[in-house]
Amino acid sequence: MNDLTREKRGPGRPKNEARGNDNKQRPPRVPLGQGQKLVAAHREGYQRYWALDLDGQLEQMQAAWWDFVLDENGQKITKPAGKGNTHYLMEIEKQYYDDDMTKQQDMVTDALRKTTERGSDEYVPMGKEDVLTRDKI
Repeated sequence: MNDLTREKRGPGRPKNEARGNDNKQRPPRVPLGQGQKLVAAHREGYQRYWALDLDGQLEQMQAAWWDFVLDENGQKITKPAGKGNTHYLMEIEKQYYDDDMTKQQDMVTDALRKTTERGSDEYVPMGKEDVLTRDKI
């Protein structure tokens, strides 16, 4: 090989074609951190949720009528959550879920309304819960 027939190489990695990597044969790329690890099949008329077996959450959910989702063998569907914890797939009828979400939204709306319903001579000092008026100062 003499200087005239030698191919000039540039810095860095060779181009994809030179490496034999054809991206057209690969499945669509999913960037790291954007994959959904806790995905479950949808069931019409139900809301599903991955509950963590921690601090009595499963018992609280069962008391609120959430049920464990079972696989074809009758076993609870689970996924490891790390540090020895487990996620359990649970579901509730959509009607009850929607009722709970409405009640929760009503509580938030009421709390926001209370914070905005103050007279022009009232304020709440930072970190306090009581409303102060000019008479109390």
